[in-house]
Formats: sequence, structure tokens, C-alpha cells
Amino acid sequence: MAQSLTINFGKASPVYEDDFVMLEQEEWGRNQGYLTKGHTYAWLSNRLFHSELALINCGSLDGSFAKYLFVYPSRADLQFTSGVSWGELQEPQVEELEYQETVQCDLQDTIKLKYPARQIKRYEWLGNAYSATGEVVPRPAVSISGGEISLAQRVYGSLQVQYLVHRLRCRYQASPRPEAVENKLQAFAYAVWPGSSTHIEIEPPDGAEQGLCNSSVGSGSISGLPDVPSSVPPDNDHVYIDYCTMKART
Repeated sequence: MAQSLTINFGKASPVYEDDFVMLEQEEWGRNQGYLTKGHTYAWLSNRLFHSELALINCGSLDGSFAKYLFVYPSRADLQFTSGVSWGELQEPQVEELEYQETVQCDLQDTIKLKYPARQIKRYEWLGNAYSATGEVVPRPAVSISGGEISLAQRVYGSLQVQYLVHRLRCRYQASPRPEAVENKLQAFAYAVWPGSSTHIEIEPPDGAEQGLCNSSVGSGSISGLPDVPSSVPPDNDHVYIDYCTMKART
């Protein structure tokens, strides 16, 4: 179920030696992946008292998950093909956003930023600028050259830059590979442009490969815990669970 998307913008663009495409996966938030103690208690409460079960936080019950992939071409008119080795990609959405970054100047002419920059919105020197001999010198002007920071003079110093970034956002839907014995969720995202290519491995949520996200109402289980009673007699105000066997005492 590999899928690729060809990205073309307008007429054919020239090929430059420093063209590139950067790939990035949307980060997993905190408390996503392995079941927390809170989810464990909620599951036990559901099995014992039929209380509402908290939503799982690591994809779907069948192991599938959805995340955004971000594609950053070095220039807006670069033609390239991107895709995944397994899963489904939706049509990309073009985005422009501002990103702020602090860089250290170490007597370079140019400084590479985290993302390819389209335009500098603002910049600020954090403290003085220093020459190679350690003398305080005027802070040099800053500009964009080939998606990188260009300094009018080589200096030591710290520079905070706010710049405009162009990217494509693609929704990626993953599902287990039916023929795979292990690494069922393993997949790669790639991009190919004239003269080169790049790829990243798509990261599933923690615990997904080990099947630790299999909680469901009524018939689910949590790895490492034995079965507990599915119901409790209504006339019992208190239920005592044997610590060793995890069964209700009668």
C-alpha cells in the first residue's frame, strides 16, 4: 500500500546544486504511547463496575494511527516527488508559518537554520558582537541567501531570528502490514528531486508495535495483567480482589 505524490508548481524550474527537501513527522505529545496508570485504573473500573472507559492514547484498537508529515522544499518552485513505503497520504496543504530560532555565530559567512527560510521577519542580536580577537564590533546586517542566514561580517555572537517558512502538510494514515511478522508498523517517507533524494522512518507511538494499546470496552486486555471479573453482584457494596490471583473474593 505504498503511495507517492508528485509535487509540481507552475513551469519546470531550473535545477540547482544546493536544492534539497527536508522531511519531518509531527511529534507525539506527552502521555501518548504506553498505557498510563490512570488508564489501567480506568480499565479495571470498567471491568468491575462498568464505568466509562477513558479513551486510549496510542492510535486505534487495530494498531493503526494517523499523523501529519511535513515537507520543506529548499525553494517554493522546486519540483519533487514524495511518498511513503506503506500507508496512505492525503493531498498536501500548502502552509506558510513564522518560526523563531536562536543561532550562534562563530565567524561564519552563512548560518544554516533548522528550516529553509523564505524571508526574515525580524532579527535581534542578543548581546554584543565580537571580532576574531575578542573586540566588541558593530553588529553586522543580516539577510537571507539560499534559505540560510547571511552575515555582512564574520563575528562571534548570538542572534535571534524570526523567519518565514514554506511547507507542505500531508496527513498520513498508517495500518499494520498484514504479511509482516515483526515491525508491522514500520514505514518510511521519502522525497526525490533532480539529483538527489532523502527519507525518514515514520515513528509509531510507543508501545504500538508491542500491542500495548489494545484496551477496549468489554473485551480488551492490558498486557501483563490477568483477567479480572467482568461483573460484580449488585448486592455487594465492597469488592475484595485477591492480590495474587487478581480474582474477586466471594
